[in-house]
Amino acid sequence: QVGLMMRLSGGRLYPYGRSVPGADEDGYAKYLTFRDASFTAGGADDVRGWANRLLGPKYPDIRFRTDPADSTKLESYAVGGYVPIGGLNRLTGSFEIRLPFPGLGPDLGTFAFLDAGRVWTDDSRFAPPDLGLRQQKMYYATGAGVDWKTLVGAVRFLVGYKLNPSLLDVTDARDAWDAIGKQESLDNLPRHPGYRWQFHLSIGTGF
Repeated sequence: QVGLMMRLSGGRLYPYGRSVPGADEDGYAKYLTFRDASFTAGGADDVRGWANRLLGPKYPDIRFRTDPADSTKLESYAVGGYVPIGGLNRLTGSFEIRLPFPGLGPDLGTFAFLDAGRVWTDDSRFAPPDLGLRQQKMYYATGAGVDWKTLVGAVRFLVGYKLNPSLLDVTDARDAWDAIGKQESLDNLPRHPGYRWQFHLSIGTGF
């Protein structure tokens, strides 16, 4: 059978009380205190051209290591990809067409999709730095995959492709961190076209 699936979701956070920065507090620092509750997007069941939670505002993931003998002395640091910053607003949508896998029975199927998503903060009290990269716009991804119905549920393998990635989506996190530390423009960093591709393996239906 041929099937068409559509999905639209959105949300808005309204900080109040102690979550609102006072006159002597930094708004971005206050925002980071509830970052775990902020909206993100991306993943195998979301906007599938991005890794889990990494669509939209993000920052290099810096892990510092201090000297065991002196906790105030920095021994080394490592950059391991990006961490999501998130936002107060989220809007995502998906359109998927499902098709049978010819000659292999009803337990195998194929699908193609077009996804879109935006994560942003429009409250000036909390607005995080955007690094001049316009990471809060609407992003799009397309791709295809295979469904296999098993005893433990549907196993899905899919490939997503970012149609309009941000600069950080196609830039190595270490290069970005070095440029930020040197206060250099990120526009001249090397782009990696292969970073546009995203592979997912999941159990369960996408809708």
